[in-house]
Amino acid sequence: MRSKTIKFFGLLGVFALAFTLNASAQTKADAAQQYNDGVTAFNAKNYAVAIAAFDKAIALAEQVGDEANDVKEGSIKLLPSSHLQNAMLFYKDKKFVESIKEFNTAIQVGKKYNDTKVVASASNAVPQLYRIMGNQEYTSGNYDKAKEYYNMGLQLNPEATNSLLGLGLVYAKQNKVDSALVYFDKVIEIGKSTNKLDEVAKANSQARDLMLEQASNAEKAKKYEEAVNDYNSALKYAPQSEVVYYKLAFCNYTMSKWEDAENAANKALEYTLNPADKAKVYFLLAGVAESRKDIPNACANYKKAITNPKYKAQAAARIKALKCQ
Repeated sequence: MRSKTIKFFGLLGVFALAFTLNASAQTKADAAQQYNDGVTAFNAKNYAVAIAAFDKAIALAEQVGDEANDVKEGSIKLLPSSHLQNAMLFYKDKKFVESIKEFNTAIQVGKKYNDTKVVASASNAVPQLYRIMGNQEYTSGNYDKAKEYYNMGLQLNPEATNSLLGLGLVYAKQNKVDSALVYFDKVIEIGKSTNKLDEVAKANSQARDLMLEQASNAEKAKKYEEAVNDYNSALKYAPQSEVVYYKLAFCNYTMSKWEDAENAANKALEYTLNPADKAKVYFLLAGVAESRKDIPNACANYKKAITNPKYKAQAAARIKALKCQ
């Protein structure tokens, strides 16, 4: 009786082992099928389906163990790229929120499976998407929301000059000149060190125009000291601007600061290429010389100014009045 019992359990054990092996083989086949389905979907650019298939293939392969390592490794190799490509599809469809979410998933999955290329690509894409979203809000006039998106991008890449430029533009629109200049200055500093010369030029141009507008408003209000300070600030962004130097000369002339007016006018002449534009500078220099009782220089400059029809009558009248030779 005992012998029969032993034989019975022995047969039962063989049966159980055979069942386990058969189940493992079937599970590996299922894992392989999921992998193949994932590859097919990946090649068809149906990345969401590919992601689901590769996730299932990995889970099934882990249940099987070492025998299914090839299936697992193949799935792991393509899974991060699937998330990356899926994020790109969202981006192309202008679904930026979904795209950012999927890029962040690609980063997580890439880190989990040591896919440094996917991590780098996705990490670079997210700040750019925040900038695009910021630009959209800026264009729509939603300046606070634009700042939020720009700052979210800068948290990931503090040297993203496009986002810094965007913040400068937002603050300029909000008439927060000092804050705008802080960001324009950052763009210029970082752009020079990273050879982003186009963005440096944009920041310089925006900062210059901002200061020129502020200076012009002060000048119109006859606040000439403020205007002079703002025009001098504009020179930081346009050190060879004949327009700024002429404005400085005019404001100083109006305040009877003859030496400052003359120095600024001479710099304006240095950077002015058009002879017709030089005439107005000569006319101003003549006025400075006349105010300083320097009649020979006044006459010389009035004669140069007379070449421009716009100043001809006035210059001729002063030449006659001063009895210039």
